[in-house]
Amino acid sequence: MVEAAVTLMRKEKKRGDKTVKTIDLEAEDKAMDVSIGQLGIFCRAGLGHLEWLGEIAAMQYNVQEERKWMMQTPDNLDDQTREIIVQLLYKFPLNHLVAKEGNYSVNVWVFSKLALERYVDDTVIDTAIARIHRQYNLKETVLCLPSHTITWLDTGDGDFIRECFRDRILQVKPELLRLVLIPINMDDAHWGLLAVDVQSKEAYFDDGLGWTFRRISYVHLIIRELHFHFPECDHFSLKDWLLVKNVERFGMPRQPTDGQVIGGGSCGVGVILSAHDLMRSDRPRSISPSWRFEEMTVHRKEVMKLLSST
Repeated sequence: MVEAAVTLMRKEKKRGDKTVKTIDLEAEDKAMDVSIGQLGIFCRAGLGHLEWLGEIAAMQYNVQEERKWMMQTPDNLDDQTREIIVQLLYKFPLNHLVAKEGNYSVNVWVFSKLALERYVDDTVIDTAIARIHRQYNLKETVLCLPSHTITWLDTGDGDFIRECFRDRILQVKPELLRLVLIPINMDDAHWGLLAVDVQSKEAYFDDGLGWTFRRISYVHLIIRELHFHFPECDHFSLKDWLLVKNVERFGMPRQPTDGQVIGGGSCGVGVILSAHDLMRSDRPRSISPSWRFEEMTVHRKEVMKLLSST
């Protein structure tokens, strides 16, 4: 609303003086006002104050909704854990560190996005997966690459890519490695999970909405990097992997698309939960999902518990 009002003021200024290409509303603040419904008449500075008050009101509303969600919706939390999460949400500054796992960390601001039905970013996904990975002690058998791995590969800079991989495979035992997991950001609007079954030489992807991951070349690039670092291991034979032409689905639960609130914005949390299931499974082909999008309120709180623990 404020942006529309400012645009209107700028248009009216230009209409009054067609020789002027750029209008400085700040310098000529008193020259024009705009009326907004029953709220009143505002100059440019007044619109700034109105915008600020709107942001405060939105923040207050979000806090109220988050607290209601924490206290009144289903979960498996005990009272102590729930109180710890509430304290983190409302008693600490937004930049306070909630969780840290290796190179990944989550502050209060991004942690709060787990409340309600909101899109979570790469920091939540990478940190949560890294914590599950550590808790299951899978450092030798499962390689969890970060969500910006595809960005590394897209640079085409071999030295840079190898340095990025080198930092993350230090504890991998190549002969024992069975699985590589990579969260995939799709069009900055959706999350999926790529799973590479190293020993069976199979690649899998799923996302809950049936989006297609067509770039098998990314799988080949990942294997190429592993082959570079572990040239003696047959699991990373480039000749064999180049025969892999397709990416199969591992069976992520279906995400609601019918306007249902619960689960509709939880693709990122679904990636975390699927990574958990894949780590516990012998093979991606035989995965048995332990969760559903329709129960996402419970699962989001479980991820909050995971990140707020040590």
